[in-house]
Amino acid sequence: MMRPLWQQVLVRLDPEETLSSGGIVIPSPEVPDMGTVLAVGRGRELASGQVMPPEVKVGDRVLLTRWGLTEVIVDGQPAVVMMESDILGVVT
Repeated sequence: MMRPLWQQVLVRLDPEETLSSGGIVIPSPEVPDMGTVLAVGRGRELASGQVMPPEVKVGDRVLLTRWGLTEVIVDGQPAVVMMESDILGVVT
């Protein structure tokens, strides 16, 4: 497993579900991705030296942008590392 640093978050993206009539995956640039948080860093360091803990936690289902993602392989599965600020929200 990987432990992200500071305000980075490790997310496993949900598989694409949009298929054409021929069975080909067609990603839509207008639709944000969803995924599950696998690991979080310790948070953002403030100018005062205090650390603001992350708002997301392991296991949260999140809605995220397609921008600023770093693709990685963790335990043989594709995942992304991203800034917590690039997460649009937690799905409840």
